[in-house]
Amino acid sequence: MKVKTGWVARDEDGGLKLHWEKPGRCERYEGTYAYWFSCDWVSIPKHMYQGLNWEDEPFKVKVDLLPD
Repeated sequence: MKVKTGWVARDEDGGLKLHWEKPGRCERYEGTYAYWFSCDWVSIPKHMYQGLNWEDEPFKVKVDLLPD
């Protein structure tokens, strides 16, 4: 099993992402919503981390990666 560090952040539209590098905040651009950006991320279920909102900074997590 491999352990990897990531950051969890919620976008302004409520989307929740796990970023593999610390993301930066991207403000609205021509009618879009604001979001957290990094080059490598995955979406995670919106119901997780319900206390986390767009105004909060991303927080660091450790993820156990299991082999296929």
